[in-house]
Amino acid sequence: MNRFIFPALIGIAFFSAEALAQSPCQGSTRVNDLRDLLPGNTVCGTRGNDSWQEQHRGSGTSGELWDYKRGPEDRVDPSKELGTWAITQQGQDYRRITYTYTAFGSPVSYTFEVHDLGNGSYNFCGAGQNAGSNVLGATIRDGVTSCN
Repeated sequence: MNRFIFPALIGIAFFSAEALAQSPCQGSTRVNDLRDLLPGNTVCGTRGNDSWQEQHRGSGTSGELWDYKRGPEDRVDPSKELGTWAITQQGQDYRRITYTYTAFGSPVSYTFEVHDLGNGSYNFCGAGQNAGSNVLGATIRDGVTSCN
């Protein structure tokens, strides 16, 4: 009888680990209309040792993406335009945002769906070709401002 318990435990452990790995991006927490959440606001995010303050300048479904850095008046590290952002419609929802970075050479794009954690934090979950490229625990500040 013991020889059947071990494989069952491995199966349960694998299922649990997989469920936990997917939990930051579950469909029930997804924001289905990003048009009121991101335009005109600043996303404060971190991943590993990187942190950023990306301002979503523009309105509606597209605009310019700026990195606040130390602010527009700073002589050493002023704000800089990074590229563009665009919210796209998926079925009835406006739930995907694509960032196209042009400030570092050839354009590079990343697409995300945003999930509301309900505590002022959001997960930006990679979608389409960017599946699995997640930014967890970002915050959103009203206006084009600093995160500090």
